[in-house]
Amino acid sequence: AGGAVWHQCEVRGELLAPRVEVPADIGRAGRLVLVRRGFDADELADFEVFAQRGAEVYRIEPDAPADVGELEEFDERAAARLEITALPVGSWHVYVFGRRGVCPALDLGELELTAAGCEVEVEAPPRGHLRYRCRCADGSAVEQLRAFLADDSGRQVPLREPSGRVTVPAGRWRLFASSTVFPAVLGREIAVVAGCETELDLCLPRGHMRHLAFYLPAGVAPSRCAVHLARDGAPVLGRGTGLTDSGFDHGSDGYCSVAMALADGSYRLELETELGDWFAEFELRGGCDDGEPVLAALRPR
Repeated sequence: AGGAVWHQCEVRGELLAPRVEVPADIGRAGRLVLVRRGFDADELADFEVFAQRGAEVYRIEPDAPADVGELEEFDERAAARLEITALPVGSWHVYVFGRRGVCPALDLGELELTAAGCEVEVEAPPRGHLRYRCRCADGSAVEQLRAFLADDSGRQVPLREPSGRVTVPAGRWRLFASSTVFPAVLGREIAVVAGCETELDLCLPRGHMRHLAFYLPAGVAPSRCAVHLARDGAPVLGRGTGLTDSGFDHGSDGYCSVAMALADGSYRLELETELGDWFAEFELRGGCDDGEPVLAALRPR
């Protein structure tokens, strides 16, 4: 794995006379070597590296085909050594993912790369498999799915399709999923056991895209409050830091709104602020969108 070395540059000056400022370490690159142990041939072929430094992200794809069956002969010992030959020097946070979910996700942490290079041993973790399916109760096709698993250490495993089978490091994980056709799933717990396959059939109520809206109480700053929404007691919108982090648009008149999939049910909206807490409760029935926003009337808690 190698090639061009990309650097983040600053563009300054006038529109018609721009000036590109390159970083001080331009041209200084090192070699990052990952010595992989305990991975089988399919996992090695699926191994994909992401190296992040600030806003810079390098994606290093595997050299081997995704299906090792395409090869007449696969040299597993040679493939265990992955050399990334053209990476700018500096501190990088390195992650591993599987292109097809065959290789387990890993967080290798912060690595300091110098011109002399850096060699790191990567041990395959104890791992199992998750066979999953996300579906709507009424049989509607799942559209614009965003789903992943997360654990307490911050590792993530992307779920790219509505159904599939992925390799997951053993342990306790939480599932997060959203779509335009069902309410968000926030933190459903899943246990993955090493050497075993866990099955998850997630059947969700049909939702419709609606605008949820409310007016901020007087004196409340949009950036200094947190909002939470639950449907039938289960969270569908988490507490972000500020309304923007939770996806809300807000105007100078205090009107706040967000577009999200809402299903029939009993809802409770909570707003936490430095001036006090407010809440609103409402019901949605009928499963249709009349084009009007769902306006929640907040009152002090």
